[in-house]
Amino acid sequence: MDSRVNFWNNVSMAITIGSMIMNIWVEYFVANKSVLNNHAQMRENLEWIPPDKEDIQKRFCQSREEASRFAASIQRQGHYVSIKTDGY
Repeated sequence: MDSRVNFWNNVSMAITIGSMIMNIWVEYFVANKSVLNNHAQMRENLEWIPPDKEDIQKRFCQSREEASRFAASIQRQGHYVSIKTDGY
């Protein structure tokens, strides 16, 4: 009986530890440069056009700090960037 209790305690601990692992990745794509409506008296508001899924690139990171550094460097190169996680 004790071995069954120990087994289920170990299983519940493994599930708890496994749920604490969080994946962090950076999604980025090239920003479309629009030459229209860039002066002081705009004719109309610009509309957000989401990119194609094929154009979005991903890079997985080990930590949030690494993801922030990578996102900042890729944003300086003219990409739209977002840091995503699947945990809390």
